[in-house]
Amino acid sequence: MTNTDVAAFIHADYRLTDHFGFTAGCRFTSVKTDSWRTERPQQLPVLRSRSRSRLRYFPAIPDSQTWHIFDPTVGVQYHINDDVMTYSQLGKGFKQAVDHAPVGGNHGPEDARFDPEYSSTTNWA
Repeated sequence: MTNTDVAAFIHADYRLTDHFGFTAGCRFTSVKTDSWRTERPQQLPVLRSRSRSRLRYFPAIPDSQTWHIFDPTVGVQYHINDDVMTYSQLGKGFKQAVDHAPVGGNHGPEDARFDPEYSSTTNWA
């Protein structure tokens, strides 16, 4: 499996008054995953002592997936004085998922496709 990621991001802080500030940013990521399977069955570990091991079968066909992902973040700060600040921030993120290949039988490359995992974050202090 080969992953190619290209990203661009921007982040800015703006102090509106002596006490209030704002943060905004975003990240744009372009992800491409190329995968190749083997015709040779791969032995999977036995999970239970009495069960038979299972095999994965995939034809030797290359496959590719591409995603374009936009992740924004926004925040607000309150500066109590020059040394103390409290803030709140919201953001979105992603993680390129791992391969979730099916088990047993003959499968094509489309059967082993996967999607990124998304998350949202909220911070305050």
